[in-house]
Formats: sequence, C-alpha cells, structure tokens
Amino acid sequence: MSSACSTRRDRWLVFLVMLVMLALVACLAPPEAEEDAGTAAVAFAGSGSGSGSTDPLPEPIVDAGVDDARMDDASLSPDAGCVAQPEPTCAAAPPGASPRDPGIPGGGQCRGACGAACPATCRTLPAVTICHEWQTADCRWHAKVCTYDVIECGSHAGCRTHDACYDACVGSFFPAGCRRRCDLDCVVLHGADRCAAWMNGDPPYDSWLPYASAPAVSSYDSTCY
Repeated sequence: MSSACSTRRDRWLVFLVMLVMLALVACLAPPEAEEDAGTAAVAFAGSGSGSGSTDPLPEPIVDAGVDDARMDDASLSPDAGCVAQPEPTCAAAPPGASPRDPGIPGGGQCRGACGAACPATCRTLPAVTICHEWQTADCRWHAKVCTYDVIECGSHAGCRTHDACYDACVGSFFPAGCRRRCDLDCVVLHGADRCAAWMNGDPPYDSWLPYASAPAVSSYDSTCY
C-alpha cells in the first residue's frame, strides 16, 4: 500500500515540475518576438489584392541607362543609323573602251587608231549608259547616270607604234625632227603606200578599237532603274 502511494506522489511531483518549467519559459520569452510576429502577419495580410488593402502602389522602375532621345519617334524610325556612302564618279570611259581624249601632253586623240586623231573612217556605236547608286546618311538612295558616246576606229600594229612614237616626241629636244623619224620608220618597216593609207585612216587594219567621249552626267533621287 505504501509503495503504491509513493508511486502516485512521484508522478504528481514530476507533473508539477513540468508545469513550473513551462511557466518559466513563457515568462522569459522577449516581448519583441510577439510584436515581430504580429507585424509580419499584418504585412502579409496587406500584400493581398483585396480592396481592403491600403498599401500605396509601387513606383514604376526607370532604367537610368536609356537615353530619353531614344523615345523620340524620329530616332526610332527605320531610316535612323545609316552610314553615308561616298558619291560615285563617272569613269573617263566605260569598261573595254579608251577615252577619245586621254589628256596627254601632246593633245593626241584616239591613240592607236590609224589616221590623225579620230579620223572620219571611225564608226559610231550605240551609246553606253552606266548607273551608279549610293546612299546618304538620311538613308535616301541616289543614282548617278553616266552616258558615253562611243566610236570604233580601225587599228594596226604599225599605227599603234607610230602613235606611241609621236607621243614620245613631245618631250624631246627637237619634236618636229623626232616626228619625221617616226614617219621614216613606218615607211622602212611597212612601205610608203601603206603608211600613206594609214595616215588617212584607211585600211589595212588588224583590229577595231572603241573610244568613248567624256561622259554626260545626270542624277536623280532613287535607285537605278
């Protein structure tokens, strides 16, 4: 009987000790923890999308690295940012042809053709038109049209050699005497009759050479068409 009572007494003592410990823990807890918990609960409740929320709307985020000028309609147009191309120029002659007037010191024209300058025996060819395009910084396209009048003249190796000889005489000490030597060389190599025919621009020829006049230039604001 006494052992049973002792056992019940021990259980009550253990129970009382546990109650005392729980009370001590509750008393020793800091009041700030309860306040933080309450504040967190209120903040969580206010973050909802309900109509009862009084929190102000967040300010829009502005990227400070974007220049305001980029918002200009003109700068956002597809024409912005083009690189200006150099304006093309017309060549002295179209491909495959030589200039009628090469601008050499002696003033000779149609060099290599048989005859003086560009003789009447030359034939007229269709005009040649070449169009060049380029773009300016405003992204606009422009076209430059080069139109050449073209002729072709009979040529021979003897005529080409004779013309080259005449051109070399320009810088000589006695140009007139130098040219007479060129004439004599032609007669010695090809005979007087043939050289006389070549002097008038007549055959025999071994080829026909094309020559172009200085280009007529026109421009318009568009691509070539």
